[in-house]
Amino acid sequence: MENMDKLTKNAAREIAHSSKISPTEAGQTNTQKKTDALQVDAINQVFSLFRINYHNQFYAAYSDSDTLNQAKRLWLQSLAPFDAQTILKAAKTVIEDSEYLPTLHRFLGFCDQFAFALPTVRDAFLEACTARAPYENNNWSHNLAYHAGKAAGWSFLRGQPEAKTFSVFSGHYDRLARQLREGQALALPPTRSEQAAETTPPSEPLNQQEKIKRLAKLREQLALD
Repeated sequence: MENMDKLTKNAAREIAHSSKISPTEAGQTNTQKKTDALQVDAINQVFSLFRINYHNQFYAAYSDSDTLNQAKRLWLQSLAPFDAQTILKAAKTVIEDSEYLPTLHRFLGFCDQFAFALPTVRDAFLEACTARAPYENNNWSHNLAYHAGKAAGWSFLRGQPEAKTFSVFSGHYDRLARQLREGQALALPPTRSEQAAETTPPSEPLNQQEKIKRLAKLREQLALD
């Protein structure tokens, strides 16, 4: 990890704050401009790290400056929900875990894991396949795993081969992850005990006579004068 930190710092020194992908618009506050600048710098650092670590793959994917700048703009737009720190953490994890240049889709998955503490799609899939009714009572690592399982269909996940179920589940996982990035909540439905508590009518307040009777009975039980 220390070597990765040094690599990041070295890459940052190489990077000019390019105006080619700057998203600054009229009417932005100073805070917004600062956030946008940090994200732009993070994207530049990510691509510089990719160039250093995936040299041949990098130049095969981004063979000219126009292609590279288009990719940077696309990544900046897609990664806008994440702060610069999350983006850089994801880049370090990708470089440490994979010898292949990541796609934007795969990189988004790493950002989701850091930003929302999401399980990997594979781990979420295994959770959903082994869940038992009532499903809302299972100990889910994240609510998204429950909702992706529900959308795919519990009986479908258990009754069909993985070659068919995993792709369906993954589609719902990706859709729900996008909802999280857009700020939508993924709450679990109330458990059966919670539903029962909500439907139990409140007890009627005791009248004064009943209060006196109960107090007398309590004093008798405690042998109080």
